[in-house]
Amino acid sequence: MEKDPHELQDLAPDPNHEAELRRWRQRLVAHFEERGAPFVENGKLGLRPKGMVRSPHFPA
Repeated sequence: MEKDPHELQDLAPDPNHEAELRRWRQRLVAHFEERGAPFVENGKLGLRPKGMVRSPHFPA
């Protein structure tokens, strides 16, 4: 947060952060696993449909 307080730098493609990124993705998979598709598919995070502008559980 000190180096990038507005969180504008994407560290995901940086190989130095690969293990940390994998760890957090696995945590998300574990959290969303019980919801199934489209949240988790084949043990990986699923992609949201393009037309979904908010959570499917958020009141319209």
